[in-house]
Amino acid sequence: SLSFAFDVTVGDFFDPPTTDGTEYHEPNMEPIIDTPFNISVYAGHTAQFQCKVKSNENTMIKWLKEVSDPNAIRRQDPNATIIHANGMNLLVLDHIQTESTVPQDDLDNVYTNRLTITKVDYHHAGKYICVVTSAQGNIVYKSAELKVLVSYDFTLPFKSDGFLVALGAVVTLFVFVVILAIIWLKKNQESTASKDLKPPPPPRMPPPAAPQDNGWPTDRTLHSSKPLLLHNAM
Repeated sequence: SLSFAFDVTVGDFFDPPTTDGTEYHEPNMEPIIDTPFNISVYAGHTAQFQCKVKSNENTMIKWLKEVSDPNAIRRQDPNATIIHANGMNLLVLDHIQTESTVPQDDLDNVYTNRLTITKVDYHHAGKYICVVTSAQGNIVYKSAELKVLVSYDFTLPFKSDGFLVALGAVVTLFVFVVILAIIWLKKNQESTASKDLKPPPPPRMPPPAAPQDNGWPTDRTLHSSKPLLLHNAM
């Protein structure tokens, strides 16, 4: 399986102000974005961002993500909220799980919001912005860049299309060889069975028996050199 590592760069999202009409931000509201809880995350696992802000007032923390094609986002989710600021399209991440923690002690005015991204994939890479709004309407923000890197690449060194073509050729060749082997085995079995079904050869006939002596003179007795004795019956 693929493994993804997350490299987070923390910095200001907008350019520093250059005019005198800049809105004043309370320095104690400056949010701090910590690195994700999981520095290295495998595909399908969970990544987390955390945004902390210290303030004497109640605050609201929202997460935004920069998107390059807002129309594609709206096609996928017609209810998606996209705002345009400083030439950038920003998606409000209301659909992604967030968890807020309010101070339990008056002396500890630290608000925390955790952004959880489940089943991380390549399209989750990009710039994430933590936007903090105070009760008086003051807004501060910080951004973090999420880079999705392939840590372990077990793919072959060629394009996926070429890999699929080569894989299809190998599978086809394998199936062809298997079919030929099955046909060859079947023919061998049929030939062996046909040999076994042939009738056995007929039994050999015994040699003819020698004729028995019936009292008639044979050639041997006729040509014998012994004289024949004739007896007259008186």
